[in-house]
Amino acid sequence: MTDVVSRVKRRHENGGLFRRLLVPMLVLVIAAGAVGAIWNGRSRALEFRERTMTTMRGNAELIVRLKLPLSERLMENFSTAMGRPLGVVGPGRKSAFSGNWTTDERSWALDIEREGDGWDRRKNTELLVVPIVGTSQYLVALNRGVSWFSWREASSWWFFGIICILGAVFAFVLSRHLVGPLRELAQRAPAMDYSELPDALTERGDELGTLARALRDARSRMLLERDRRKQSERLAMLGQIATGLAHEIRNPAAAILAQAEVLKASGTHEAELIHDEAEEVLALVNQWMFIARPEPPQVRPMSLTGCVRDLCDRMKAQAEFHQVKIELDLTDPLEVRGDARRIQQVIRNLINNGIAAMPGGGSLSIHGCEKNGHVVLSVVDEGPGFSTSALEHFGEPFYTEKEGGMGLGLALVKGVIEAHDGTVQVENLREGGAGVEIILKSEQR
Repeated sequence: MTDVVSRVKRRHENGGLFRRLLVPMLVLVIAAGAVGAIWNGRSRALEFRERTMTTMRGNAELIVRLKLPLSERLMENFSTAMGRPLGVVGPGRKSAFSGNWTTDERSWALDIEREGDGWDRRKNTELLVVPIVGTSQYLVALNRGVSWFSWREASSWWFFGIICILGAVFAFVLSRHLVGPLRELAQRAPAMDYSELPDALTERGDELGTLARALRDARSRMLLERDRRKQSERLAMLGQIATGLAHEIRNPAAAILAQAEVLKASGTHEAELIHDEAEEVLALVNQWMFIARPEPPQVRPMSLTGCVRDLCDRMKAQAEFHQVKIELDLTDPLEVRGDARRIQQVIRNLINNGIAAMPGGGSLSIHGCEKNGHVVLSVVDEGPGFSTSALEHFGEPFYTEKEGGMGLGLALVKGVIEAHDGTVQVENLREGGAGVEIILKSEQR
């Protein structure tokens, strides 16, 4: 029983709007058909009346021209020719009627007072009056069964039927044209699945098309807002983790780095490895902090050339281990205003990404020069280049295509450079490989 009620309820919900639109429109169409049929009947009645009076005028002229006697026999002949009762009335002369007048109709005709053409009506009968020129007599005729809508006339039914059929078809098509798209939008509403609406709906120029496009755009904005909220939640969580871990990791790592500096004086390879690994740990901690707790950079005049050369010297062993050769082409000096610690982290991330993009080894080129008051630093690798998706999501935190990656490296690059009022541009080179270009204001301009 419950299933039956549910099916009936669903059927009512699915067809409710259709019925609510169709039924009033059908009622409106039927009413319009009735009005049209009445108007058609009225027009036919008026046309018939005028045609009858024209014939009566001709008969009146014929009587005057031929000086015909105004007798009942003459009226009978005219009545037979016209197909309706005919008579002659007027003061001073005897009235004459055809044989198909009733007593009440004769009294009605005798009481009529006219000075010209005219007509009078009682119920469904019209009394038509035409003067006979040169006399005081009037020619009168009856139109019986006059109605603006005759149930017995086939033409009225045909007119009424055609109007109703055409109106019903129009109402049905219009209702389906409205209900179909609305039903599809309603079915997609629970899942907000408006991304793949039919083109026939989204390209409509009416209000339904506007609604469909608005819902599709609203869904896109909602998904974007959801992604931003997730990103904010991740950043907040990362901030809590980074803040806690930074104090726990930074102090031991700094101590290890200081001891490694002392040991490097001995020239042992192990001391250099310890130094590099400790520096990598500190760089990772700094990266977390830069992303989790972004603060305005502490800008001071700095040599970008010296920063890049010093970092490349320290990362040389790591690059050689991965069979990557770092090639420098820097104009000296390249002076900028920036936070040296953050700028160095940016360059470290770009070098690490370039090395990771060439697992089989290759060449990593770093080129720097000054153009139009700006310092341009480009890092180019010989890897497969950025994917289309990576180019679209460049600089978004937590977006990565690297297995085991966190998606923070390029986000830090973009964030730090933009905090310095600079820009970052990425591209895939025609000859292969990917290029990242950093543009900063020159200190010497």
